[in-house]
Amino acid sequence: MRRECKANGNKRQSDEDPGGVALTDDKGSKDSGTSNENPKNQKPQRDCLDIANLIILFLAFVAACIAAGEADRLANLTQTMMGDSKKFNEAQQRAFIFLKSMDRETETLGTDTLVKWRQTWRNNGVTQPKGLVIWSDCHDELMSVPLDVHRHIAQTKTFIGPNSEQTLVGCETSSSFLKQLDAGDIVRGLLRDNTRRLFYVFGGATYRDVSDTAHMMEFCYQLMWDNRKIDLGFELFPCDGVNASHNCVDEECPK
Repeated sequence: MRRECKANGNKRQSDEDPGGVALTDDKGSKDSGTSNENPKNQKPQRDCLDIANLIILFLAFVAACIAAGEADRLANLTQTMMGDSKKFNEAQQRAFIFLKSMDRETETLGTDTLVKWRQTWRNNGVTQPKGLVIWSDCHDELMSVPLDVHRHIAQTKTFIGPNSEQTLVGCETSSSFLKQLDAGDIVRGLLRDNTRRLFYVFGGATYRDVSDTAHMMEFCYQLMWDNRKIDLGFELFPCDGVNASHNCVDEECPK
C-alpha cells in the first residue's frame, strides 16, 4: 500500500512539474510552428512572391496604358464632337442660295418673238448672305467646247433675306435665231459634220455666309426645241458632255 501511494505521488509530481520534459509525446512544442520549418523551402516561396508582384505590376502598367489610350481617344472624340457641333451651328445659321426655278416668257417684237427666262432665286437659310452676286448668260456654242461659265457677262449685286426669294430677268434670245441654229444643225447632221451647236442657258451665284465662309453655285442647261412649234414651248435639260459639271454647289464646282 505504501509503495502504491508513493508511486502515485511520484506520478502526480511528475505531471505537475513544469520543469519536466515528458509533458507530451509530440516532438513539437507550442512554438514548433516556426521552429520546425525547413529553411530550404523559404527561397521558392520568396521567388513565387516576386513573380506574383511582377505580374501585378505588369497588369497595372497595361491597365495604365489602356487608361491613357482611352483618355486620348476620349479627348479626340470630344474635340471632334466640338468641331462637328461648331460646323452644325454654322450650317444652321448660314445662308443657302440656290436657283429655285427658271420660267419662260415670250414677247412679240414685230414679226419675231423674243424668248426670255425669269430666274427665281431663293435663300433657304436663316441669315442674309454677304456680297451676293448673281450672273447669267445664254448663247450657242459647239457641243464639244467647254463653256466659259465664269465670264460673268450680266452680273447683279443684290441681297436676299432669310427664307426669301427674288426674281431676276435672265438672258433672252429670238425665235428666228433659234430656227436658224436648228436648221444649220439639221444640215450639219445630214453631212455628218461633227460641228453641231447647242444653245446654252447658264449662270451662278457667289456669296459669303455669316462666318465669312465663301460659297458658290452654278447651273447649266441646254435648250431643246422643235421648229414646228417653236413659239409654243422649249425644254431645258441639264448640260451633258463637257459641261455636265456646272450643275454644282461649293466644292463640287470645277475650279
